[in-house]
Amino acid sequence: MRYALFLVLFLSCLKGSAQDIFNQSNQHLKFSGVSMASPLSDFIDTLKTQGYQDGLSAKWQHPVKAKSYMHGRFENLNCVLEIGQSVSGGVDTLCVYFVNINNPLISYKILNNFYRSRYGKPIFDNYYAPMDYFSKAKLQLATDPFITTFSISGGIIQLGLKYDEKLNDYVYTILFVDTLNAAPVIPDDDSVIEW
Repeated sequence: MRYALFLVLFLSCLKGSAQDIFNQSNQHLKFSGVSMASPLSDFIDTLKTQGYQDGLSAKWQHPVKAKSYMHGRFENLNCVLEIGQSVSGGVDTLCVYFVNINNPLISYKILNNFYRSRYGKPIFDNYYAPMDYFSKAKLQLATDPFITTFSISGGIIQLGLKYDEKLNDYVYTILFVDTLNAAPVIPDDDSVIEW
């Protein structure tokens, strides 16, 4: 009798666990607790209630017209948000840009380790030991930026660090791609496919 009760309990827990895993794999990404499943206007309105403001900060001045821009604070750092809209009207990409970071090389390593502990092994990683000299590290990161990509339930998160010569500063990026909303932009020529 004990074994029968144990078996019934075990199977019911297994069924509940399987349903939970199934539901997690069909979830949309979230940014600051806001689901990227909502339409762009609702997503922006919700971010405004969290303190983000429309437009760009003074330093960031090369926008793409097809995207929406906001600025505010993410992870207690000043940032610019670049929000992309899918053909269906949902949010498909969100890129967070950080500028003026202290010790950018060490900070990237810390951020990379934090995301590895949260999401596991990345699906792509080109983190390498940069040159010891500060000027050579800038040149190296201008041509070959650090990129680490994690595949998670509902999408992809990509960390990046590059040196932008136009801004004369290091730029951190965290790209959120909601794969349930995203559709690639396929060009007519042989150029790179963009999301």
